[in-house]
Amino acid sequence: VLMTAVDDEVYLEVHPDIYRRYASDPLAQAQGIANEAGLSDRVDWAQAAAVLTERAGVARVVTKRPAVPSR
Repeated sequence: VLMTAVDDEVYLEVHPDIYRRYASDPLAQAQGIANEAGLSDRVDWAQAAAVLTERAGVARVVTKRPAVPSR
């Protein structure tokens, strides 16, 4: 589980744990990384959960977007 911010975007990258080295919850791990980096409030956690489930090994944007007012 890797997370970084580049400019205004937050990226999450999750690889399969083929060696089963990390028994912990990947969502909790991502939340811990975000907290340490001060990014928690910038992450769309629903989107992050999808990236964590996919485990594609490719960085995906998980930036929280402002709500669009309905008309």
